[in-house]
Amino acid sequence: MPGKKQKLIDFLKRRAWNPILRAKPDSYTGADRERLERAQEKTRAQIERYEAYGSAGEVRQEFRDDLSSQAARSLNADLKRLRLPRQADVADEFFELADRLGVEPERPKRAKHRPHPPHPWHKKDPADAERAERKLIRMARQGDEEAKRTLRSAPGKWRRDV
Repeated sequence: MPGKKQKLIDFLKRRAWNPILRAKPDSYTGADRERLERAQEKTRAQIERYEAYGSAGEVRQEFRDDLSSQAARSLNADLKRLRLPRQADVADEFFELADRLGVEPERPKRAKHRPHPPHPWHKKDPADAERAERKLIRMARQGDEEAKRTLRSAPGKWRRDV
């Protein structure tokens, strides 16, 4: 028995994505054929993206976000011209299914931001540059891998092999 996430994805595959993927390029001519091929490529990428989400809540949230995204507007215009289903066409049914399954929208967990090591070559004041250089070297000697990478890839006189 598939889980909630898989049920939501299966619904989208059945109602929105498979008709796009099954459409035959031979049925279209010229620019419409190119639109279809582009839409099929984007649809495959979208399926991969949805399958990579960690939970049903993420699938629901990302579906909602995709309905109004700039990238979706372009794809939706192409799909409308090609008379193929758009996500907006199945949105009500999708949200009803998600509600029946008890799926609440959730944001994916983001990695905590780690500030990058100082870059002395960005400092205008020579005293600030010297302080930043000392701090960067100290961080590298203490084992900070980002500081080491920064020193190895630094421009000109700032470059160090730590």
